[in-house]
Amino acid sequence: MTEHPKTMKQDRAFLSRILCHAFLLPVLVLLALSHPALAARKKCLDYEPAVVTLKGKISRHQAYGPPNFGDTPDLDEKVVYWFLDLTRPICVNAREDGSGLNEEARDVRHLHIVYMKGYPEGDGWIGRPVAITGTLYHAHTAFHRTPVLITAQKTEKLPDARGEAGKTPAKATLKSKAYRDLTVDQAAEDVWAPQQDSAALDQYQAKIRMWSGLTGKEKIGDLTDDELARLMAAQKRAGGWAAGTATSRKADPSGSR
Repeated sequence: MTEHPKTMKQDRAFLSRILCHAFLLPVLVLLALSHPALAARKKCLDYEPAVVTLKGKISRHQAYGPPNFGDTPDLDEKVVYWFLDLTRPICVNAREDGSGLNEEARDVRHLHIVYMKGYPEGDGWIGRPVAITGTLYHAHTAFHRTPVLITAQKTEKLPDARGEAGKTPAKATLKSKAYRDLTVDQAAEDVWAPQQDSAALDQYQAKIRMWSGLTGKEKIGDLTDDELARLMAAQKRAGGWAAGTATSRKADPSGSR
């Protein structure tokens, strides 16, 4: 019995669809499983030579240095290190360069700051919110005090909600690159970051919105002069702040790579 040509054509089309689905299904499953990993990697930062800007506050701690880094306290040098205590934890992608040094890092909250050309000059840096621009690398010597370090290229003071006599006018700071793309609420969060208190942050943001007449969603760079003046008045009423600048002085003793 000979099968009708039309029936044979339908059977081949049906078989083709089955084979196509059989091929696509594992591909789709693989993509679905890998998507979260790809998304997570995209959110993480990269090691040098990628340049990053991170915000937090500076702290300073003393630790044992050479020759034996704490194994012989009576002989070991006492070295002072600077750290960036991050506003928000970060993660860093592994760098596949064959060295095995720059491995993946998760939930990084503190960075040892390395100043190759000198510490920021002047007072008022310790405990102060800052933005540091530089490159990241993973610890690989006894001098390195945190799993991930940042080689600082630029250190800028940010507005401080606690109040401090500063040198740069508040208006100039708000119009700077560090703030113009932030919303009013985001800027308030950066100002309040050293407090690390979510309830206090909510109260601070609410005060800024109430006293400035803004919603909190406006971008700083889009504010009119009148809105900017109201925002500054609200910040001054909430605690007051001003910002300084950074130059250089003595180099970091742990700067050797």
